[in-house]
Amino acid sequence: MNLLFWRKNKQHKDPGMQKGNREILVITYVFIVAFFAMIAYLFYYMQFVSEDLINNSYNKRQDLFAQKVVRGQIYSRDYDLLAYTDTDENGIETRVYPYGPLFAHAVGYSTHGKTGVESIVNFKLLSSNINFGEKVRNDFEGIKNPGNHVITTLDVYMQQVASVSLGNRRGAIIASNIRTGEILALVSKPDFDPNDMLMNWDAINDDTEQSAL
Repeated sequence: MNLLFWRKNKQHKDPGMQKGNREILVITYVFIVAFFAMIAYLFYYMQFVSEDLINNSYNKRQDLFAQKVVRGQIYSRDYDLLAYTDTDENGIETRVYPYGPLFAHAVGYSTHGKTGVESIVNFKLLSSNINFGEKVRNDFEGIKNPGNHVITTLDVYMQQVASVSLGNRRGAIIASNIRTGEILALVSKPDFDPNDMLMNWDAINDDTEQSAL
């Protein structure tokens, strides 16, 4: 008799226990939803937001990237070199613009801030897609990784024609492919030599008469 009585009592469900179980389930589901929401946001951030945030001129992570990566090269549509980084024997890096003032406003500069293509693709130029093993070896040896290169839609010949046509007049000429929207030439004058930005920054920046910047 005692055994049967105990079994009947065991089968009887306690309302308090049922309520507690429901609360535990609710809390568990809330944490599961929050976890997957966090994963989804992290994916969204990495794919769509991180590049814009890192590319912001106020973000100091750019300086950290520059310590480990040699800024990549910029090319025209025909693979003419428009910008590259020269490193001397002492490890001092200098940004070089082979065409001087010709692409000053289009390609821009990367000293005293960044403009033009140098600014738009800054994140890509400071990123390196070399294989992981090579990155580890470079870090171990204290060698900077080569940055990614960027190929633009700019055409050197068309840029030269636009520059000659504009002459010394103030103004701008833009040529684009109306089917694709590609910018083929972009010339603005007065211009400046981006190779001299470090040396002549104050003079160029303070020149309110020409206002090349």
